[in-house]
Amino acid sequence: MNTHLPPHRMPSPRNSARVEPWEAVGLMSLVLLLSALFSPAGLRVFLSSAGLLGIAGFRLVAAREGWARRGIAWS
Repeated sequence: MNTHLPPHRMPSPRNSARVEPWEAVGLMSLVLLLSALFSPAGLRVFLSSAGLLGIAGFRLVAAREGWARRGIAWS
């Protein structure tokens, strides 16, 4: 009977702190949408459309990578 367990591996801080490009796009799009709430009326359309475009791109990447459900249109 083998009772030897492998040592527990802790993730290195350098790898866990790395932000992937698609994560950065998702965060920036949320920042743009939030800033559209408090911006002057002339900038609201631009900021909200840029934020929604970023969210759409984030959703496409999520579906392509397989960690979000795909809709019927993907079949």
